[in-house]
Amino acid sequence: MIKKLLLIGIIINFIYVLSGAVHYPLRSVDVYGIWLFKAKAFYLENGIPLKTLTNPRYFYTHPYYPLLLPFTYYLGFRALGFVADQHILLVFPLVYLFICSLVYFSLRLLHISRFSSLLFTFIYSHFSVLLAQSGRMHSGNADIVIVLLLWMLFVTILRHRSYWLTPLIVILASQIKTEGIFLSPLIFLLPINRNKKIIIFILSLLPFIIWQIFRINHRFSIGQTFIIYNIPELIARSLSIFKYIPLEMFNFRNWYIFWQLFLLLLVFVPGKAYPSYPVFWHKFLLLIIPFFLIIYLFSPYAPKASIPSSADRIMFQLSPFFYPLFCLKLNQLVNYPPPRPHPISSSVKSR
Repeated sequence: MIKKLLLIGIIINFIYVLSGAVHYPLRSVDVYGIWLFKAKAFYLENGIPLKTLTNPRYFYTHPYYPLLLPFTYYLGFRALGFVADQHILLVFPLVYLFICSLVYFSLRLLHISRFSSLLFTFIYSHFSVLLAQSGRMHSGNADIVIVLLLWMLFVTILRHRSYWLTPLIVILASQIKTEGIFLSPLIFLLPINRNKKIIIFILSLLPFIIWQIFRINHRFSIGQTFIIYNIPELIARSLSIFKYIPLEMFNFRNWYIFWQLFLLLLVFVPGKAYPSYPVFWHKFLLLIIPFFLIIYLFSPYAPKASIPSSADRIMFQLSPFFYPLFCLKLNQLVNYPPPRPHPISSSVKSR
């Protein structure tokens, strides 16, 4: 009975985001001012919109951003035969369902019981940022696409013990958002030959490098992205960063009590080896978080202004790395009896 209620809860959330995609007006500046705007420029110029991207009038659209997502929207316009923002946004409730399915499937592959997997999926399905980008205020943003790709990668690693998808995910993420390139160090944590790591790492960087050369050659405006501050300013900004990031983490509206509970689990639940869980997965956070801290530190914007507008999206992007560990820790704490091996996981072990 409880399983059915949890499933109904997820379905209600799906209807909620679907109704938003249908009836909710566009509110996100990034969506209508960057991603959909460039998609329309693609449509009008019938190709890479060089006239638009080099026009100072459209500086607010961040011309230096990668073009994969606007190009994908453009393909949607071409398939429809006309420009229709709302039709494109209807895809995102389906992305929501796909992400929830991947969360559930990954937890089952980690030998978590059906009930617990469904419960943890239900919790994840209520994250405000996920709901907002699936069909409400921020529908159409790029972050949810990167989250989808990372859950796909995690399931592939669990299911097949295969890492071939990693460089492809890095390439796609770097062509969706510039910070997607921060995923590239993940390659060095993969349990594969060192020479292979180096080759794969270089190959995964090539599309990003090519885009940067293309952008520079065509003089796409990039604006002022970094400022070298003096030491007193750096100290002040560092203190602000370590003040406002926890405030965002403990923002009940966005994360409820997730981070408080997760930190308690990390402190009080002893570490152990979890079946089928790749330990390097959450350790990657130690590599990627410093990149975002450096951006905040040298950004032209004050941390007080930039962190509240971006930290929740960054944490959402990184959720595929920390949420599985949260589920494993909580599952260990409540001490559910270990379920019988999942048939898919058993077949993987027998190979």
